[in-house]
Amino acid sequence: MPRQLIRAGEFDLSAIADMSVMQESAAENVMAREGFIITENTFNYLYACVIASMAVNKPKELFTGLPLCELLNLKEAVNNSDFFE
Repeated sequence: MPRQLIRAGEFDLSAIADMSVMQESAAENVMAREGFIITENTFNYLYACVIASMAVNKPKELFTGLPLCELLNLKEAVNNSDFFE
């Protein structure tokens, strides 16, 4: 059975604007458990996947399995400053 292609744009990520500092800290803890200690998270693909998964209440593996071109779109969407205007 062929795998269905999921696109980053299929998810409403607007909940990112309502996330708390504790949720962001939880995302950083997920990254640390997976061996990533990074000072600037906005450039990291795993961070984008974790934040997106928290925003849409889906497993992060849904996002980590995206094709790279879609993952780039996801990273840009997660770090979009329009969420905070």
